[in-house]
Amino acid sequence: MARPFAVTFFLEPCTLSLAPGLPSGWLYTGDLACMDEEGYIFLLGVKKRMIITSGFNIYPQGLELILDMHPAVAAAKVVGEKDAMRREIVKALIVKKPGDSTDEKEIIQHCRNYLSVCNDRGPVT
Repeated sequence: MARPFAVTFFLEPCTLSLAPGLPSGWLYTGDLACMDEEGYIFLLGVKKRMIITSGFNIYPQGLELILDMHPAVAAAKVVGEKDAMRREIVKALIVKKPGDSTDEKEIIQHCRNYLSVCNDRGPVT
């Protein structure tokens, strides 16, 4: 993003310092976007969206694709939640299709069918 209103500094406790990543006035947000022919910008995702759990790098996009493949899932979002032991744990937020009676166990089994053993770490929360 390059605009006169882009952040040029940020406040830390008791200090004022220049924000990193502002060469030539560009603010690097890490967002992925595209612009259509009319100039509208559409956010597509985050470039470096990654969850680190127990030393393993988990990319939410892959898990979201697997969840979206299930016939009962209308929408899915995978996020990391802070955890004292593992740094982060993986959480899946799912919206089921209206009237569907699929339970949590069936969706978990669906994911296990597509995930390698190294992606199946610990209990499901």
